[in-house]
Amino acid sequence: MAWEASGRRAKGVCGEVVHIDQAGNLTSSQPASGSGVRWQFEDKPLQLKSYLRTGSPVILGATAAWSRSLFERFGPIREDLTYEDMALGFRARLSGGISFIGAPLIKYRLHDHNLHHSSNGETMRWSDLIAEDRRRKTGLVRKRGLVRSFYADLEKAGNCGLLEKWECTELMSAVERFEKTHALELDFRNAWLPRRLRLFPRLAALQSERTERFELAYRLLPCWTYYAVRLFKAYVRKLALQR
Repeated sequence: MAWEASGRRAKGVCGEVVHIDQAGNLTSSQPASGSGVRWQFEDKPLQLKSYLRTGSPVILGATAAWSRSLFERFGPIREDLTYEDMALGFRARLSGGISFIGAPLIKYRLHDHNLHHSSNGETMRWSDLIAEDRRRKTGLVRKRGLVRSFYADLEKAGNCGLLEKWECTELMSAVERFEKTHALELDFRNAWLPRRLRLFPRLAALQSERTERFELAYRLLPCWTYYAVRLFKAYVRKLALQR
């Protein structure tokens, strides 16, 4: 139905999920229904600028279906690419559009080895926070690798007439910002405090969400202090839910 509603133009269709924990129980983290409509169709390439800046709407490959034309036109996905759902979502927006279904299609398990979901918000162990940091850094490295796919697909879209020259220019700038933001955050997370203090203003200026800037500000604390604050907040949330 979502594909039909797009006039059969959508090159990709994806939906939302219901989160479950490692034991298969529903978690308190449930999907947002976005605009509240059953589906929404994005068919303007420049909407990619917003997606590259915010990562929203989230594309989860487990809920997605893609047109074969994305491979026929742009070629196979590189073997070293981890975030293939983001790469295919990028291609879909370049070549016809993508439909988002505003309803959960599957149950999605949150566990210690998720690549996309580093935490379900209920972290209560020090070791969980260390693992979460490690996964975040790994994700940043892999997103920097994703940029090569974006550049190649933009070039092909321009060469085959899917984009106007000015659209290519704007999207190239958006991809460059995406690359710069993730490279800078990786540098920030790997640095000692003096360098973090120097990097923070530049990185905060690139972040579009206030919550992301607050998270980065917390990371200016010594690591043990940051972890202690996170664990204390999780403990308070747990007490509040028990009342």
